Amino acid sequence: MRTLTLIIVATGLMAMTPAPEVDCCGIPSERAVNMSEADWQAYTDRVFDALTQPIFTDAALRAVIQYGDRLAADRGDVISLVRVYRDGEVLGHRRMAVIGINSLDDAWGIDFLSRSYQFEKDQVLKYTVAAVLADYNERHREGTVEVGPLNVVSPV
Repeated sequence: MRTLTLIIVATGLMAMTPAPEVDCCGIPSERAVNMSEADWQAYTDRVFDALTQPIFTDAALRAVIQYGDRLAADRGDVISLVRVYRDGEVLGHRRMAVIGINSLDDAWGIDFLSRSYQFEKDQVLKYTVAAVLADYNERHREGTVEVGPLNVVSPV
């Protein structure tokens, strides 16, 4: 069976149907392992440019989550994710932005999440932020981020 590939020329991102040799963001698995720093920088630029266009937000957030540890993201890129979290209209995109901040392992972004936690109104998103902060704390035991009491209501 052949894999259908749609190349989005405007951003350089590729959307593909699932195949074992290709990940969700269009980079063949063997190529992702061997990409140079310049390739990762170019990919990072395309991903965060795509994040600003509503039609590509989902694909860009997936790329940030999958490759966050390899992307050459700067503070402006993290702020872009924070804007999606703070101002996004789609709950799924807001949750993915929170996970993306964790994937980038950015201390400023995590600090923003910890400060905004108490003001978050959506319980599902509040659970996501709490899980991200717990994961970050687990990976960085010496610099624990305080969350406060976890007084959220179970959605069930």
